[in-house]
Amino acid sequence: MSELTKLEGDAKAFEKVLAQKVTRAEDAIEQKLSAEEELVLRRLETEFLKARIEIENFQKKVIDLQKQFGERITMFAMKYNLDPTKWSLDPIAFLFRKMPAAVSPTPPVPPVPPTPPTPPTPPSNTPVTPVTPLATPIVVVPPVS
Repeated sequence: MSELTKLEGDAKAFEKVLAQKVTRAEDAIEQKLSAEEELVLRRLETEFLKARIEIENFQKKVIDLQKQFGERITMFAMKYNLDPTKWSLDPIAFLFRKMPAAVSPTPPVPPVPPTPPTPPTPPSNTPVTPVTPLATPIVVVPPVS
């Protein structure tokens, strides 16, 4: 029995120490992370920054390749004496095609004559009363037969 009493006393003492640490943590302004937690966060941050740099490099590469592709299309159009306003490159078949607007121009649409203005309506002698909405809705009850 004495051992059980001694263990209960140790447990109560441990609870008091633990309660003091918890209240101190609540009163604290800062909480330090453990070394392992800090290491995990730093590794994730490093991976994130590496991925961001790779994305920026890919974006630069895409812009450069688009520019090269456009310059090459212009060069081929000049080689074959094609007007870029009338010809476009089909990127699937890799051949120049005449644009439909250049093949058969649409005839001009005749202008629509303006409609004559409508004469103003003369004012009536009866005053107009504004309609105000009712506060309560009107409910129609069918007759009971």
